[in-house]
Amino acid sequence: MAEFKLIAEPFLGSYAKSFDGVELREAADNSLVSLALPLGGEEASCKAIEKAFGIAVPEVGHSALSNDGATRLLRMGQDQLFVSFAHDGTDAEPYIAAKLKGAAYSTDQTHVWVTLEISGANVRKALERICPIDIDPA
Repeated sequence: MAEFKLIAEPFLGSYAKSFDGVELREAADNSLVSLALPLGGEEASCKAIEKAFGIAVPEVGHSALSNDGATRLLRMGQDQLFVSFAHDGTDAEPYIAAKLKGAAYSTDQTHVWVTLEISGANVRKALERICPIDIDPA
């Protein structure tokens, strides 16, 4: 029987380009774990999440960054959010599950989503045509 070895690779092959004052790159070192809050246990889940990451769970449609800048919570729906963080290895979900001690259902989404980072002096010019929110610095 043939032996196979699966190797995790960045989905976009570590894409990185510069365009007239804008840098766009695949954040291949980023892990993404979805959390589902159990019915009737939302309040306890939110308390456990805040304790585990030092961040209050944001309102739906918003995100929150930890004080150390290492973890971002993205609230996707009333009972769903993502935890985005830098993490080496293939154990992102067990790592998050251990921190929450059963307070929420967790699923690794790292290799299902692509995280892009955009930066540079002209980033607002690049985003103003595709971003439906007010990105004015003020």
